[in-house]
Amino acid sequence: MGYCGVNARVRTPLIDTIRYPHARDTDREVAGVRPMDDWQSIQVLVEQVQDCQQQAAQGLDGAAERLELAQDRLVEQLRPQIHGLIRRMVRNPDLAQDILQEVLLLVLRTLGNYDRYRAPFRQWVARVAIHEVYRQLRSQSQCLEVSEAELLDPEGEDDETLSPLESAPDPAPTPGTVAAYRERLNLILECARASLDEEAYTIWYEYLCNGTPHEQLALLMNRREDWVRQTLHRARLKVAAAIVLHPAILSDEEINAAIDRCQRSRDPLSQEELAVLRQSLATHSRQPPGWRQINLFRQACLKVLSWVELCLLLIFVG
Repeated sequence: MGYCGVNARVRTPLIDTIRYPHARDTDREVAGVRPMDDWQSIQVLVEQVQDCQQQAAQGLDGAAERLELAQDRLVEQLRPQIHGLIRRMVRNPDLAQDILQEVLLLVLRTLGNYDRYRAPFRQWVARVAIHEVYRQLRSQSQCLEVSEAELLDPEGEDDETLSPLESAPDPAPTPGTVAAYRERLNLILECARASLDEEAYTIWYEYLCNGTPHEQLALLMNRREDWVRQTLHRARLKVAAAIVLHPAILSDEEINAAIDRCQRSRDPLSQEELAVLRQSLATHSRQPPGWRQINLFRQACLKVLSWVELCLLLIFVG
């Protein structure tokens, strides 16, 4: 098979295999059965490719040929859909073509990771394409994207490329300090994953760690920008509360010092916020309040974390 092209040698009418609706199926449509649109046809092809992949892995006779045929047909139908998505974000036609080829190759390589029972293929491939677009654009602008693995990886660091942990205000952090920061960061990420669903965690992480703007996140998630803003705000509130309630992330002394600084600021805690926060901190193992006060508690936590003397937390509370 060529470079994400359609192999002419195996270009056969797959329509006979998967039965796409055609004009001759008008009687079915009249009977109430609507013909497939482009994405429904692609969904059928994707599932066929996955089935062929499993058969090829089992070494069944003819499975490799069927897999190549199905992949070529999938690329043929997927190419214009992905190209249209990329062109809405990339004006340069040559760059758009390069990204298109990379996306198609990436789709074929990672198609085994797609779970047809969790989401439509259209949503999955749109995320793959948008991630690749921004990766290419960041590469061109030499903008560093921080992955979660890189944020936690203690290896591969040098004097020219400092990790977010080593860019702390301390001019010469000790190895023990860096290790402690890393441990807290790991706990923060665990709190976020435990507190948020998949979509909210993606938005929270991309915005606060990679600096992905709201409009790009809206494209990534196939959502409206106002939905992204609301989801991000709720995610920040939930993660802030989880951080405050975790005694291994912040000690009582750190929280109390942050409260004192917050109360001297232009946006201090209200009496109600301060009372519910103090009440939760005074309970055994820092228990959250009841559902009637949970939103007030989260707002108080988000305010207080802005005054914690720990640079890592500033990444996550904005």
